[in-house]
Amino acid sequence: MNTVNETGGARIGWMNASWPFASLKVTENHLILNATILGKLTFSPSDIRSIVPYNYLPLIGQGVKINHKVGAYKSHVVFWTFKNPTKLIEEIENTGFLNSNSSVDILRSVENTSSQKAGGFPLKISFAIIMIVLWNALSFIDVKSLIQDGKILFGLGKGAVLSTGAILMASILLLVSTPFQKMALKEGRNVKEISRFIYFIIFIAGILFLSRVFVDF
Repeated sequence: MNTVNETGGARIGWMNASWPFASLKVTENHLILNATILGKLTFSPSDIRSIVPYNYLPLIGQGVKINHKVGAYKSHVVFWTFKNPTKLIEEIENTGFLNSNSSVDILRSVENTSSQKAGGFPLKISFAIIMIVLWNALSFIDVKSLIQDGKILFGLGKGAVLSTGAILMASILLLVSTPFQKMALKEGRNVKEISRFIYFIIFIAGILFLSRVFVDF
């Protein structure tokens, strides 16, 4: 059985993930677009209206547009690729995914249906809101200091250090703590789906956090 496995970027609605934070996997029975934190979209042949070339900018802004009819997903779904979009569509066709005429829709499994109902975004909305509020509350420490003392902040202030540290800690816990994963992720979602993005956040937040430590030292 032919399978397509590609690494690239993705656009879901108005949100965009650049290379290499998205992957496309296609078999005869499934098309899975995993855009890490933007969401994991799972399609069966009956969900797809068409897959067409999509050109925004030559080479860096080309891909395939997935026209679908899953109400829980954003209507605008694009997979960005450095590969020729027409060639990629041919490879998808060779898997048999676009030509499935099975009378029994095996792709409409309980797993697929529940995943679609949950939507693409992997985090619980409540958890995302808590992290956003925490980030802004801690960052406000720097704003308050600037307003009260009239100081111009160079580099990271205390608030930025605390907010960056909170994101860093949450990211690490997402990778290693099962209870924390259950608290943060929607039911049926796996931290492996967003691990690439989490490692990126840990790398960036770690650099920012350590740079402040070295400056103080």
